Amino acid sequence: MASVPQLLDDLCEALLPAAKVHLGQRRGSRKRAKQSLKRVAYNALFTSLFQDETRRLQPDFSRLPVKNKILMLSFDLRVGGLGAEADRLEELVEGLEAAPGRPLAEMGSVLDLLVQLSGSGPPRAPRRGRDYFLPRGPVGRRVPYGGYDCGDLRAFEADVGALISGEESLCQDLIRRTLQVMEAAPGTGLPFSYGDPSGDRFERDTRFSLFGALVHSRTNDMDVRLDLPPVPDSADLAGLAIKVPPSVDPSEDEGFQSASNLTPDSQSEPSMTPDIDLWDAVLTYEASKRRCWEQVGCTPGHREEPYLTEAGRDAFDRSCRLRHGELQVVGGGLLQAPQPILVRECELVKDALNVLIGVVSTTFSLCQPAQAFTVKQGVHVSGASPESMSSLLSEVAECGTHYARLSHFSLQPVLDSSCSRGLVFQAFTSGLRRYLQYYRACVLSTPPTLSLLTIGFLFKKLGRQLRYLAELCGVGTGTALPGAGGGEPRAAAAFPTGVKLLSYLYQEALDNCSNEHYPVLLSLLKTSCEPYTRFIHDWVYSGVFRDIYGEFMIQVNQEYLGFRDKFYWTHGYVLISKEVEDCVPVFLKHVAHDVYVCGKTINLLKLCCPRHYLCCSDVPVPRISVIFSLEELKDIEKDCAIYVGRMERVARHSSISKEEKELRMEIAKQELIIHAREAASRVLSELSDRQMSVRMALDARKREQFQRLKEQFEKDQERRRVARQEELDDDFSYARELRDREKRLKALEEQLERKARQALVDHYSQLSAEAARREQRALWKVQRRRLASARLRFLLDDQKQIQLLPHILLVEPQEMLKDVSEEKPLELLAALSGAHSQEGMAAQSSPDLGEEAAQRWGQEQAYLAGLAGQYCLERYPDSFEAMSEPPVARLLHHGLPRAFTLPEESRVQSDTDETAVQLSELLPLPVLMKHSITAPLAAHVSLVNRAAADYFFGELRLGAHFEALRHFLLMEDGEFAQSLSDLLFEKLGAGQTPGELLSPLALNAVLSKALQYSLHGHTPHAANLSFALKFLPEAFAPNAPDVLSCLELRYKVDWPLNIVVTESCLSRYSGIFSFLLQLKLMMWTLKDICCHLKRTARVSQAAGSVQFRQLQLFKHEMQHFVKVTQGYIANQILHVTWREFQARLALVGDLEEIQRAHAEYLHKAVFRGLLTEKAAPVMNVIHSIFSLVLKFRSQLISQPWGPASGPRGAEHPNFALMQQSYSTFKYYSRFLFKVVSKLVNRGYQPHLEDFLLRINFNNYYQDT
Repeated sequence: MASVPQLLDDLCEALLPAAKVHLGQRRGSRKRAKQSLKRVAYNALFTSLFQDETRRLQPDFSRLPVKNKILMLSFDLRVGGLGAEADRLEELVEGLEAAPGRPLAEMGSVLDLLVQLSGSGPPRAPRRGRDYFLPRGPVGRRVPYGGYDCGDLRAFEADVGALISGEESLCQDLIRRTLQVMEAAPGTGLPFSYGDPSGDRFERDTRFSLFGALVHSRTNDMDVRLDLPPVPDSADLAGLAIKVPPSVDPSEDEGFQSASNLTPDSQSEPSMTPDIDLWDAVLTYEASKRRCWEQVGCTPGHREEPYLTEAGRDAFDRSCRLRHGELQVVGGGLLQAPQPILVRECELVKDALNVLIGVVSTTFSLCQPAQAFTVKQGVHVSGASPESMSSLLSEVAECGTHYARLSHFSLQPVLDSSCSRGLVFQAFTSGLRRYLQYYRACVLSTPPTLSLLTIGFLFKKLGRQLRYLAELCGVGTGTALPGAGGGEPRAAAAFPTGVKLLSYLYQEALDNCSNEHYPVLLSLLKTSCEPYTRFIHDWVYSGVFRDIYGEFMIQVNQEYLGFRDKFYWTHGYVLISKEVEDCVPVFLKHVAHDVYVCGKTINLLKLCCPRHYLCCSDVPVPRISVIFSLEELKDIEKDCAIYVGRMERVARHSSISKEEKELRMEIAKQELIIHAREAASRVLSELSDRQMSVRMALDARKREQFQRLKEQFEKDQERRRVARQEELDDDFSYARELRDREKRLKALEEQLERKARQALVDHYSQLSAEAARREQRALWKVQRRRLASARLRFLLDDQKQIQLLPHILLVEPQEMLKDVSEEKPLELLAALSGAHSQEGMAAQSSPDLGEEAAQRWGQEQAYLAGLAGQYCLERYPDSFEAMSEPPVARLLHHGLPRAFTLPEESRVQSDTDETAVQLSELLPLPVLMKHSITAPLAAHVSLVNRAAADYFFGELRLGAHFEALRHFLLMEDGEFAQSLSDLLFEKLGAGQTPGELLSPLALNAVLSKALQYSLHGHTPHAANLSFALKFLPEAFAPNAPDVLSCLELRYKVDWPLNIVVTESCLSRYSGIFSFLLQLKLMMWTLKDICCHLKRTARVSQAAGSVQFRQLQLFKHEMQHFVKVTQGYIANQILHVTWREFQARLALVGDLEEIQRAHAEYLHKAVFRGLLTEKAAPVMNVIHSIFSLVLKFRSQLISQPWGPASGPRGAEHPNFALMQQSYSTFKYYSRFLFKVVSKLVNRGYQPHLEDFLLRINFNNYYQDT
């Protein structure tokens, strides 16, 4: 019997009429018509089996077979998630069909009845869905609150738990199946279905059929054979409206064409593409048997041809020889292709490993001019062409070239006069040699049994590192190198050295902090920094300068080291360049100046105070080194803290700090105040006692007088009583009143005396009590100061005993501690000696605590003895032998492939611990540098700067010198300045010649007499004062304000104070002193004018003269101007600038800051005193005004007053000249006021506002 497709084909042939082809009719119309008929037939055949129930109703459900209805119900069960029940239903139906006896005729009706009764049973429990957040309970207006333990919440929690467990099981099952797929052969055993299709009839009828191939996008077997599904004879084949998407290439689908695109609705639109007969394409399709991973999940396409290499190595070699021969025949002599050279793979591997370490072989030759390895042309192995081998071997040759160039670059030079690159470059090349040593160990440990591809893969990362290092050193493949005999490469000659090399490596490490070269750069940077950190260590801690090659930051001038003034400080040790980058590496540029000043300060302290605690201290210093280990960084921070604490404790016992000095001065000042108050109270008490005695004597005399008068009165009364008895009787009332009045007066007088006496007694008792309290407090402070030395002696003795005891403890286990430094335990014991000494004092002061202190002391000694046996000090290396050791292995391990490890020797101790690489990955490089190098530097620099400040202010009393300069040269001591100026100007006014006035005897007499009047003349700094002559004038110029400019007051400053108080500073002090002396001359001149006018008023009777009153007004205005100028200078220089200077000194950190603060103080004083070059025009106006004042005095005293000849009174012959001088003075003063006003309004020199406010008192100049 023919098949169904053949029967349908015959049916279509019978239905088509036999017609001829007419003109214009296309050929193939009969074929297309036949295909249309066949499509209609197939659609009618499958229309009742596969119909979309969701889009349209079935036309006649009753006409379907019962089995189909049951299968549709099974499908509904599967869609509803009841797969097990659907399988059970299908098994029961199959059991009925396979029954031995034929079913009854009523079996179809019974099954039809059961189908009709489907869904009429009891309601099923609702299946747990995934819509958990949708309300499933009844909806009401007032739903009672169920609480946290309600049924809905429990059901919700159960649903969520079931969902989570189900999803977890599905995920685990998916992972298991995925792992099975990855382990299986390509294209086999793919888990495309999670069910068991072999036991599921529905799956077999749908997925393993032609319909399954059309509507499903996945299957579980690549070898399935598709066929038409079984069709019952009673099926109504009305046809299916199924269309295949036109012009769809199966090879381009890739599984993205879903089944939804094959629905009739989606394919109902007309298309211009040619129709394809689906059934013919299905029946004539031949599936490809080739399987590969690229076609998994894709529609089988055109079969690809196999590669030539799949035929084997011999076939590939024959093919290559054949093609090579064809090229030779076709090209003749034009094509000069290299002759292929077959080499065994083991020999080629051996040559490759040799060239990786720079060894020449037959395969790899060395080009001497270029210093590069080249690959022999035509070399290949069986199964590979020379061209494919050339690229692989070229990479290996490039690694060998880089290795050879780096080896030549890092050759250790001979230490002679020609080696001028410095220690940093030698350390860098040592680190590079260490890296190459490990690289060579990697190559030598590689087994020769590996293939070339494996070797290329293993050394790919190391090759990139070698290429980077070659480019870093300037010897990469792109760098032209001279011949072998040409000496050092030009790139090496241009390679940076010294601190520039460190900056170069640091910047490269920052730029490559996120790639594979970072660990290697860290290793090279650490090795290269060793000489520099050693130099910094010696310079900062000891002031020792070791720079053989002149590559570091400092240059020593031996000729200036013998100076004992500021040139020692400024020119003895100088920086090699003004640019910070040329002096220090980039990572230390923020502390370059501190490091420079710290070493200079150490040398200065050694020179000035050899026994200073910084110069002879045995406290171990923290090391300065580049560290990438977390534990070592913690140790450095701990060592820094311990070092700072010990040095501060030593400083407190060895020297006096600036703050302590100020505190002592304040205490002495308070004690002086207390003594003065006590003396005043004693004087007041003596005065009050004297007043009391005088008052009591006066009272006694009054009482005696009163008694005599009383007796006389009584006698007189008695006499009168006898004489006039009668009258006395009449006057009895009057006498009684008089007696009463006397009694009241006497009682009142006694009461007043008692009150006055009691008030006086209370007042002086209060003063006595207050004086007693102050005296008690002062005695307590004095006693505390006296006990300070005893306390210090006790602490020192106790410390010596403690040091002796650890020494005894350390001698016994000497054999165990022979490699352990003895300094650390001693210092640790000394660090705890202060606490023990305090406990000892407490035990002595309190007998009850004696036993407790003794027990604690024993525990501490036991603890310290155990600690001394465990404490180990790492010695800082004194040679560069460590540079020849292998590099940091773990840093290089970090840069190698994981499958390749470096050989490690057990005898070589690693430079870092296991946290080194982790710390370098966690923290950026600037932070590591700050904690490893900057932290010890900052700690020691702060100690040195504080020690220098304490030495200058505490022991050398620099602050007292500043105050002495202010007292004498800036005339802050008013008594000294007034007496000195008066003595000089009196002799000048007396007409003495320069030889008489400026003689040493006269000047020394003036200075000594002025110091006698001074409040600070008894201080030891007053002995540093002396007069000096700039030049000796022939005669004193009349009316010149700077008549004594040839004279200056000098202050002697010894070494090393002359570093701060330099000659230039003393010259500025001298300039300010000369200007202040001019102001004193003006005040003396106006005082002399006032005395002359007073004497004239008494002698010549010119007080009522008009000219006399005019001259008084002239003098008053001139005196106002001079006083204003003097008050402005005193306020700005002696008070404002001095306060700013004191505030600045409280914040200084080192000696150079002290020097700058003093220079800035003098600069402000000169600037505010209008003594700068820019203020010369203003100062010229002031000098002109001073000249007019001197001229006014000369005109006044040159002529005597004339007699009073008229109503205007006495007249002066030079009144007109003096009036003219006054007019000029007024003009200059007005002009000066305008100039200063403009300067103040423009905001220039705001301190002149003080001068403007003083001179324009009551708006005098503005009103006029």
